[in-house]
Amino acid sequence: MLKFCLSLFLAAASFAQNSPQASENAPAEVDAALRARVSQFFQFQLDGKFHQAEQLVAEDTKDLFVGSNKPVYTSFEIKAIRYDDHFTKAVVSVMVNLMVAAEGFLGRPVPSLVPIRWSRWKLENGQWCWYLDPADPHDSPFANAPLRPPSFGKTAPPPAMPTPAMPTPSMPVPAAGVTIPTAPAPPSRLPVMPNMGAALAVKADKPAVELKTGVPSSEQVTIVNPQPRVFTLSLVSPKTPGLSVKLDRPDLIPGGKVVVSIESSGGPETPRQPVTISVRIQQTSQIIPIKVSFAPSPN
Repeated sequence: MLKFCLSLFLAAASFAQNSPQASENAPAEVDAALRARVSQFFQFQLDGKFHQAEQLVAEDTKDLFVGSNKPVYTSFEIKAIRYDDHFTKAVVSVMVNLMVAAEGFLGRPVPSLVPIRWSRWKLENGQWCWYLDPADPHDSPFANAPLRPPSFGKTAPPPAMPTPAMPTPSMPVPAAGVTIPTAPAPPSRLPVMPNMGAALAVKADKPAVELKTGVPSSEQVTIVNPQPRVFTLSLVSPKTPGLSVKLDRPDLIPGGKVVVSIESSGGPETPRQPVTISVRIQQTSQIIPIKVSFAPSPN
């Protein structure tokens, strides 16, 4: 724990020392437009609206943003801005409270200064967009991992310690007529250990729902996420007449929930046989099936 706290302190101190200085001569309209876009970008991330945040990402960085895990922020504050290339590029220093998936910090935000290499903005089609510079290190800003302290130089590995030679005990020879008991044979099957990963799996609160025929009806299934990372959900649903399926949101944040709404019109086109709809997790390709059956409505 002490080492981890020291790492956070050193990382934050390193970023603070390299934070950009505010530009004094930036035109007011340029500065206001950039601040508005940066605030919108981070607010979308606070709200878990990553698809909306993607619209503020430069074209050459969209694939990395979409395919990466997203950090969980609880607040942000713009500290300073440095403009370059005649006010067409900028480095924006932002202080955030970051939820870190590490022992001792779960549920508690850690104040962190976003590194400069993840704070770059540029004008693209007249709009300020967040981007990564290929010349910068290629670490992902969405790793959801504890901050690492800066490297102050390589250190030589500790010398290998020689392994002392252990004396080999001599086995006593049993006397005539004496039987030495032997150790019992190991079990043929090892005990089954509990699957700890199952407790952290993204799952539905129920595997099946039942709708009515002849009258409109609806049910809901809740997808829960116990993991400290963000997932993107999509529906894999057969086109069934009279049946409507939708997600209330596509992004499943850490500790969050997504509701699957399933509605039947109750008309004559409503199927009589069960159908299966699926929720797909894009990052892991996990499929969560939900069985939908239909029962006659009471007269």
